[in-house]
Amino acid sequence: RSATTWAFNVVDLILKNRGIHCRKVNANSPEELDAAIAGYDPEESLLVHFHDMSDNLRKVAGQPHVRMAYSYRDPRDIVCSQIKLHHVSFEEAVGMTSVACNYFLDALKLPGRMLIPYYSATRHQEAMVYALAFHLGHMIGQSEVETICRETSPGKFKGIMERVDKGGEGTESAFTGHREIRFDPETLINDRHIQSGKTGRWKDELTEEQQRMLQQIFGKFVEKVIL
Repeated sequence: RSATTWAFNVVDLILKNRGIHCRKVNANSPEELDAAIAGYDPEESLLVHFHDMSDNLRKVAGQPHVRMAYSYRDPRDIVCSQIKLHHVSFEEAVGMTSVACNYFLDALKLPGRMLIPYYSATRHQEAMVYALAFHLGHMIGQSEVETICRETSPGKFKGIMERVDKGGEGTESAFTGHREIRFDPETLINDRHIQSGKTGRWKDELTEEQQRMLQQIFGKFVEKVIL
């Protein structure tokens, strides 16, 4: 819930514009991530969308043929987003977010990774598109950057989300462990993907008691790691 799917689609477009078509994998667990990396053929281009940390990921980090980008966001806002996306309780969302924070701390130790702040991905898209292109080893021009920003804009993704929510053509579904989720297999946009996008939404959407709990659980993490 920190613009990971946005970055995935930006990278896909940058590579496609250079005639590089990737085999795409949506890894939804450490086991699936390990399997994707283990099954990699050096002769192919592989683009993996993931949220977890895994043993194989640690092994390949920093290798010349690997480019990794890891996005992050205030975990207190992620809790709100998880509640809406997965239709889970506050307590379940806190647990899911705590795991993600631990993974992020691991990601900070990996060599060669690029970090993508959620605020920059949602407020400074052009700069982040340039940064992702350079991280991949490609030069990119202003016209292409503007086109990619249009193709990955909230409005564009919202249109995909609405089509997916109605079960439109090409829609697929999967059980997340909490609910059946519909998504577009090409972009990975799901039926509740676009939410408020607001930084600090946890102060508006949660009760005072829940806010106190989040501050107690994640306050030091935000202060020391993110800010």
